[in-house]
This record gives sequence, C-alpha cells and structure tokens, in this order.
Amino acid sequence: MAERQGAGSDLQAESTSEFSGNEYEGNAKGKDDLASKTLHIQAKRFYLDVKQNRGGRFIKVAERYRQEETEKKTSWKSGSSSTVHTIDRVASNGSRSQITFGMTLGKDIRDQLDDFADFYASLDPGNRNEEGESGNLKSGVIRKGEKWYYLDLKENPRGKFLRISQVLRYGGRNQIALPAQGIAEMKDALSDLLDEFGVEDVETEQTSLDSQMLRAESKRIYFDVGKNNRGTFLRITEVRGRTRNAVRLPQSCLSKFKEIISDYCDRLGVKDDEEKSATE
Repeated sequence: MAERQGAGSDLQAESTSEFSGNEYEGNAKGKDDLASKTLHIQAKRFYLDVKQNRGGRFIKVAERYRQEETEKKTSWKSGSSSTVHTIDRVASNGSRSQITFGMTLGKDIRDQLDDFADFYASLDPGNRNEEGESGNLKSGVIRKGEKWYYLDLKENPRGKFLRISQVLRYGGRNQIALPAQGIAEMKDALSDLLDEFGVEDVETEQTSLDSQMLRAESKRIYFDVGKNNRGTFLRITEVRGRTRNAVRLPQSCLSKFKEIISDYCDRLGVKDDEEKSATE
C-alpha cells in the first residue's frame, strides 16, 4: 500500500481534469483499492469500493444502469392472407453515477439506510403514492461540517426508489437512485465494509476556520485549512470549469510563503485596497 502523505510533506498537489467537486477522489495519484462489493438490484448494478489515497480512506458507491428498450418492426406479406411478422430488437445503453463518503459518514449513512429499510417494510404494497413522480414518502439529511447528504424515498410509475444525493463542495451534486427493494441489501453490504475497515476516518478534517474564496477572472480560488494526523495545512484549490488543481502547504511553511507573495507584490507594484483609495 502506498504511503499516505499529509501536512508533513513540503508540498502536496492534487489534480483532476474532470472536476466533480469530490474531495475524496481529488488525489488521483497514490490511490489504493482496499475492497469491493457488487450488488445486482433489478436492472442496476451497484459497486461499493473502499479506497485510500493521500487524503485518507473513503467509500465510493457507483451505480451502473443497463437500460433495455425493445423496438418492434412490422412487415406485411402480400397475398390473399396478410401475415404480420414482428421483430424485437433490444438496444442497451449504460449510464453511471456515484457518491463518495468517509468512513465516519459511512456509519451515519448505514444507520439512515437501516431506518429507511424499516420504513419501506412497513408500507402497504397496494397503497400507491398519489403525489406523482415528485412525491416524497420519507426524507433524511446527514450533515458533518461542510458535507451534506440527502436521502429521499420516492415513488413514480416504475416503483419506489431511494435517492441519495451528495452536495459537492464547490457546487452541484452527485447522486444515485437505489430501488427500494435493495435498501436493506445495500445497508448490509455497507455494514460488512465498515465492520472490516472500521468507522474512523483516516482522512483530513476541516478546522473551525472558515473557508475563503477568491474570484480571479474566469477562475475561482478556494482557501481551506485542514488537519490530519501529520499536522495542519492550508489547501489552495483553483477551479476553472470542470478542472481542479490544488496544493497543500503545511503550516510550518506558511510564514515563508507569505514572505514570497509579499515580495512578488512589491516587485510588481501591487497595491492593496487602502493604498488604491489613498492615491485616487
């Protein structure tokens, strides 16, 4: 297993070309797959993977949906009696979505799944929700610091399903849709992984300091102070469209970093807001 790196390293870089706002998978290099489970629920497959990268240990739940459509073609044979020939052709295409969460959050999600499974088992199978596709049967929310997850049990003409949404740090969200019949099975699979790998995060944690954001032309730059078992660090994240690049600076080098930035500002003649106001 690759050695994890944290605030103790001089500089840690993160980069991903298809940015999803997912801090768990932001560290593309040095990622280890620790365990995996596959669930087949109706026409879907769900993959539960325990992974570890420089940021820590986390679980990814990916949904793979195989959609089958039947196209019927009818041809008529000329003659005294018309004969209908029906040809069925099955076309398939796949779509994929996913959510990720740390081990501690995994415990909270497992507990929510347990609650939703009990609620689903108590429903009358013959009692359909009359609110249509947007109607909720039950909702739940999990919040840990800046991390938000929403769980909504819904019903549409195709049946009941649980939507789990992960609010992404820099906007947008990821989500999966789990057929209600598989809620208990998903809970059991998640429990097995948590029992094996524990519910303690081996990931970085946010401190009590608020995040800050700087707009620079078409870019957004985020400043976040984090902490792991190797110390405190400042993470600077540049976001442009769907591309993200980030570096982590350990607390021990921030003073020197500040000196370097100040030196470049002086050389470039950069003035702060107060100086600009005084000269205008």
